[in-house]
Amino acid sequence: MTQQGGGLSVDAAGQLFVDFDSMPTDKFEALLKSLKMLVPLTANLTLYVDTNNVSASDTIINNRGTEALPFKTIGGAINFVVNNYALGSYNVTIRVKTGTYNENVTLPTYSTGGGTITILAHSGNRDVTINNVNGGTTITCTGGRWTLRNLALIMTAANPTSPTIRRVVYATSSGAILTLYGNSYSNVYPANFDRNNLYYEVRMIEASGGTIIWGASTIAHTISAQTITNASTRVLMASIGGTIMLMALSQEDLTMQLDTSCSGDCTTFALCASSSSFVYSGSQLYGPTFTGASMTGKRYQIESGSNINTNGGGADYFPGDTAGT
Repeated sequence: MTQQGGGLSVDAAGQLFVDFDSMPTDKFEALLKSLKMLVPLTANLTLYVDTNNVSASDTIINNRGTEALPFKTIGGAINFVVNNYALGSYNVTIRVKTGTYNENVTLPTYSTGGGTITILAHSGNRDVTINNVNGGTTITCTGGRWTLRNLALIMTAANPTSPTIRRVVYATSSGAILTLYGNSYSNVYPANFDRNNLYYEVRMIEASGGTIIWGASTIAHTISAQTITNASTRVLMASIGGTIMLMALSQEDLTMQLDTSCSGDCTTFALCASSSSFVYSGSQLYGPTFTGASMTGKRYQIESGSNINTNGGGADYFPGDTAGT
């Protein structure tokens, strides 16, 4: 006997067992989740986040993540994916609706066979602001292959109680691969900011052991950096074997915006330390360029067996009004 639509059967000895062949797909998926087993994706998956939707929540119910029942936070959508699904070769897209998301976002390792996870502004414009109001790191990628597209990323400085380093985007560990398309990046010091005579450094985009790919986009990257007296701001920093790749990813990218507009003050625009590297892929004609640059500070600094290859761009390739070393 088989329970109609339920997936339960009774064998010849009268023992109840689970008949997976007769179990509906949704019940099978629910069973795997209840057993804390990852559900293999069989198609690409799209989830929605909308902090301003009255129906939004991070509580998991049926159809959570749809446009009608979106997640409340970006972190809620990320946790749902990595804790429940094995991507295989399929991709996940997290579409974020217009709004300000005051959260620290962690991009962790997930189960994949080549599939990636993309977080993007639903409208295609930079009307999604992710702001770390607590003064830590706004985006931290600890593993996996992730893409951030057309987002406004901000790190708000906080008065320190001990020497500290803050980051806007941070890719750490050798398994972290983070691709950035057309985002804006900025750090903000409040009017009443007090460093309390402690060491304070902002690293706006850092690859520490991991890899950051600076890709072409339909919207140009925008960097607005700010530094204060006796504190330092590094705009692009590769450290501990990390790599930052400046590149057009495909022939199709050549029709897109390849430039980055830079403004503000920095201590060093590009810093390579501890056997790390910047790799400029493509020629000056086809690769990304820095335009509209009104940034002051040292153009670049190379330390401890590191390498910067601008493919013939020379010292003036990076923004800044001071020679590099």
